[in-house]
Amino acid sequence: MNNVNESGRSMMEMLGVIAIISVITIGAITAVGIANAMYRASMTQAEVEDIVRGVQDLYSWYPDYSRLTANQICQNDILRDCDSSSSSGMWKNAWGGEISVTSANGGESFNVTYTQVSKRACTRLQSMSWVFAQIKSANCETGLMVFEPKQYTQE
Repeated sequence: MNNVNESGRSMMEMLGVIAIISVITIGAITAVGIANAMYRASMTQAEVEDIVRGVQDLYSWYPDYSRLTANQICQNDILRDCDSSSSSGMWKNAWGGEISVTSANGGESFNVTYTQVSKRACTRLQSMSWVFAQIKSANCETGLMVFEPKQYTQE
């Protein structure tokens, strides 16, 4: 009678462990991606709200926004990480696209435009509650979003 003392794991057990670890890893990577998109959307919302408030405060003494320039935005620290040498009036957003702030409606208002916004973030931004800004237009397929100051009506 052979008394064989087997110890260790079989090949099937090891493959099972590797499969379980793979599923857990894929789930973690997916969760990190979703959390990152939510973070970027929240930061974008805060950034747009800051830009709108900053421009409104800066122009509170002016009759309109027709003189709005990129230099004014940079010099008054309205946009974070603003490079005052950017005379084009465009800066980079969280997705590597551009942010631009321009006067609109003959100077009566202004727009904050974001390009290359991810589909997930675009959808998320549309479902968020906004205080000082509102979404003027959004195309989640192309990643183009345009924001404007929220219009308040007196009741």
